[in-house]
Amino acid sequence: MNRTFFNKIFDLLCSSFMARSKGGGFYAVKRGRNIGIYMTWAECESQVKGFHGARYKKFGSEQEAQSFIDEVSSSNSSLGVRRTQTFKAKSQNTAFPGSVTALSKRTKLIEARSLSTQASSSSTSSKPVVYTDGCCRGNGRSGAIGGIGVYWGPDHPRNISEPLLVDEPTNQKAELEAAIRAIDCAIGMGLDDLELRTDSTYTIKSMTEWIPRWERNGWKTSKGTDVLNKEQMIRLNDLCKRIDIKWTHVRGHKGIHGNEEADRLANEGAMKT
Repeated sequence: MNRTFFNKIFDLLCSSFMARSKGGGFYAVKRGRNIGIYMTWAECESQVKGFHGARYKKFGSEQEAQSFIDEVSSSNSSLGVRRTQTFKAKSQNTAFPGSVTALSKRTKLIEARSLSTQASSSSTSSKPVVYTDGCCRGNGRSGAIGGIGVYWGPDHPRNISEPLLVDEPTNQKAELEAAIRAIDCAIGMGLDDLELRTDSTYTIKSMTEWIPRWERNGWKTSKGTDVLNKEQMIRLNDLCKRIDIKWTHVRGHKGIHGNEEADRLANEGAMKT
């Protein structure tokens, strides 16, 4: 056993002793502004208060707290989400990717693994990343209402939550309109490329498999009928000719932060109808 191993054991024992002696514990933030383990409730609270869908829990040992956090990493690994570099707080000016403000000097953050939701610093893409989602209540029926959500990152000024203002709202139209708004926004920001993450298989297949054939056929299907959602398809296709888009499918309602936030924005948008 080398010296590094003994140093890690010593640090673990010291941190456990400090937690017990102060009557505290290990506060694991599973979903929050910065995923990690905190030594005081005040520090934990600053990461979860006001954060939609926050998940956190207090443990008696660091190992239990880490296991709680790793459940997120394990599930996301199966979706192709890589765990990022481990960061440690060193001073008052230490900040982590995706954080809005630096951690306070008092914060003793043992580990923080960012699953990055900021478009400019995604842990799994070299491109800017945006999440989109659409929803429709009463899908396909009279009186249906829908919403669109576009999520760039926490408190990002370009985040969008709007009602779906189309004739005969449907889930598919909502998904397409959300993608249109995101790409139009990216072009307005001067971006040359973008990774768009959505749980809509319909949108991705339309843009990567079906649209080239539809365009060649004058936006007609093989049966000679108009392509479904033709208006949205043409607009989306025209926008994609102005920017390089990487389409990425994510599983909906599986705890992926960006997808969950886009879903929340879409549902809030529907309520504005």
